[in-house]
Amino acid sequence: MSDAVRHRPDGSDTPRLLQFPVFSDGRGWLLPLEGGEALPFEITRVFLIGGVPATASRANHTSTCQQVIVAVEGACTVQFDTGRATGEQRLQRRSEGLLIPKGCFVRIVDCLPGTLIAVACDEKYEPR
Repeated sequence: MSDAVRHRPDGSDTPRLLQFPVFSDGRGWLLPLEGGEALPFEITRVFLIGGVPATASRANHTSTCQQVIVAVEGACTVQFDTGRATGEQRLQRRSEGLLIPKGCFVRIVDCLPGTLIAVACDEKYEPR
């Protein structure tokens, strides 16, 4: 399933796919992720996930903040559960990111070898 049923009129309680511009030329590519513009929040933290074995999963937790997950290289599947709806989205283009609302359970699975995932968040990490 690539999109779950939305429950708030603005759809803010359901993950949704965002599109980003990617600029390419003979020198390579550039993916700008600007808070308040490409992302619907100001970025407070960014972290990268890489080297995930194909049989492993990452995240496996309820998000404590808004996040956007981008497969910068390779591909992965993001499974989610909002408490009202479940779904999954395959991420395989750096021009796409999945917006994860606060309170949504997230699991990242089926990573291709060499996949690099960037996650932008609207809050700092708070260890429990």
